[in-house]
Amino acid sequence: MRTRSVRTDARGEEQFQHRPDGPPARGVSLGFLRLAGRGPSARALRTERIEAKIAWFHGESDEVSGAPRILVDLREDGEVISRKTVAKAMRHLGLRGVCPKRWRTTTVIDHADAYPADAVARIWDTGTLNRVWVGDIT
Repeated sequence: MRTRSVRTDARGEEQFQHRPDGPPARGVSLGFLRLAGRGPSARALRTERIEAKIAWFHGESDEVSGAPRILVDLREDGEVISRKTVAKAMRHLGLRGVCPKRWRTTTVIDHADAYPADAVARIWDTGTLNRVWVGDIT
């Protein structure tokens, strides 16, 4: 059976010290014992709630949305939060948005080539306005 004695340290804080029949005496502050009996803080509860929402929104977007889009979703849901907080929570959860691939030009244009010849001999300049009409049947 453990018994404890209470003493005061140099700063005037109460310290619980275990007697020789218990574990080695090291002294535990009263503040630590009060903290040990508490539940999670309001900040910790908010962080858990935010991380759950972020994971849900990320999953709903087929794991595509990043921090900016999830930020919009969270704000529409009524949360007051910054983009950096969303990004930090996503890093903590190991979530990443999908970045679009860079545009790659696949057609190589040779500017030395000439334009194709006008096979139908179109006359674009008739000397008057509204006399050339173009139509497309598709």
